[in-house]
Amino acid sequence: MASIVSIETNAEHSTILGKRLGYCEACTANAAKYTCPRCDVKTCSMECLNIHKTELKCNGIRDRTKYIPLVKMTKMDLMNDYYFLEDCTKFVQDRKRDQRKRFTYHKKNLPFHMMRLQQAALDRGIVLKFMFQNFSKRQKNTSFLDFKTEKIFWRIEWCFPQTNENYVYIDKHICEDSKLCDIVDTYLQPSSKHIVPGVDKLANYQARGVAGVSLLLKAEGVQQSYDRVTLLNIHDTLRDSLRGKTIVEYPTIYVVLNDQLDQFNIVDSDDDLKDEICHINHTLNICASGVQPYNDGSLSNAKNERKNLSKRINFFSFEMLQNDSSDSDDTTLNENSISKRFKS
Repeated sequence: MASIVSIETNAEHSTILGKRLGYCEACTANAAKYTCPRCDVKTCSMECLNIHKTELKCNGIRDRTKYIPLVKMTKMDLMNDYYFLEDCTKFVQDRKRDQRKRFTYHKKNLPFHMMRLQQAALDRGIVLKFMFQNFSKRQKNTSFLDFKTEKIFWRIEWCFPQTNENYVYIDKHICEDSKLCDIVDTYLQPSSKHIVPGVDKLANYQARGVAGVSLLLKAEGVQQSYDRVTLLNIHDTLRDSLRGKTIVEYPTIYVVLNDQLDQFNIVDSDDDLKDEICHINHTLNICASGVQPYNDGSLSNAKNERKNLSKRINFFSFEMLQNDSSDSDDTTLNENSISKRFKS
């Protein structure tokens, strides 16, 4: 008797549910029993559910960021948004406490020679940033500090943009006291003492000479730095050229013809440099005890505002962690961006 009552109850419940959901949208023969959380397709059985997933390429997982008009938002939707923001906050906090950071080149965990190199760069007004050890740019970096002479020997990546492609040459150990014009001259006027493979492809640059080219440093630490560059004085030393700049692992310098400078997005205004100067001041004050700021005065308010903003929790900072990018692993992406501007 109890089983008969149970069957009747289930049948009645199925009838009521079928009237509310309508017919199955997959077979259109039976009453619907299930609504997909992602695409709201109504189905009657597991077979119809799998059919709808295959045809619509639906995974059946609710999209927590799906747009809902305000007039259609219910109390349940509001609670779902609240739980979503709570999960974002937990994700950010977990990233801060992630124990795997012990196995990366991060802040205090830098090896001794890298800490000395970073401190020496700070003493020269240069903010040197290191990437995690699994990034290819970190593995390629050959810059080092000579402990005896207290000189930094930089790895420099020279990029010569051409119409068809970019030619890249590497100098592994360049003393910071070397002048940029002397270093570039080894590519523009190669001698028998300094044989550079493939330098014959730079005939267009060699015809202009040092006086006909300009040097552009890949900009870091400024707004929209994806394809921006900073103009360098070709007659300065490498140390003077990098002072007041932010460097990720090692400098990337573009050698361009003077009549093509207008095709590049050059950082040349005080407003563009303000964020970078504030960042350098903050880094010098925090990381280099006893070192005077590189620049001070009118930017103190901006520094305080930047410091206050850094204390706030950003619910969407997980996107920044995934795109950490400004400091991306593949420098070819930046080169292609500048190459596209060059071609246009």
